[in-house]
Amino acid sequence: MSTPVQGRWAHLNPPRSSPLTDERRGAFGLSLRSFREARRVSQSRLAERADFTPSYVSRLEAGARVPTRAAVERLAVALTLTDDDTARLLSAAGFLPPDTTTLLDDEPEVASVLRLLGDDTVPVSVRDAIRQQMVGLVTIWQATTGSEVSA
Repeated sequence: MSTPVQGRWAHLNPPRSSPLTDERRGAFGLSLRSFREARRVSQSRLAERADFTPSYVSRLEAGARVPTRAAVERLAVALTLTDDDTARLLSAAGFLPPDTTTLLDDEPEVASVLRLLGDDTVPVSVRDAIRQQMVGLVTIWQATTGSEVSA
């Protein structure tokens, strides 16, 4: 195991840590492979379409590399994914999709509340009242369970 480079040469040996855990990288890799195979596209062909090396696509699918948001978006375009599938691929990589309400497809009430809170045509007093109700619900949950809600 090598010792990380210190000082003025540290930029040549950046840390390998990332916001994605090994499990999350694996989930992204499986998602990417699933979308690719469903479209009957080889890794080489996908790499060519996305302007990546085949090795990079292979390492993404294996969970050995962490994609950037731009890389995920290029892969989605290369695979001609729908907006919903692009959102799923972004989410698998740990990124929020452009329209976060798609994350709440199974929670239409929560999605409605988020839309109301972001709608400038809804009076501020109404949006503040909704926020206070949410704070109250979280407080009740915390008191009942003894758990904290992470931000």
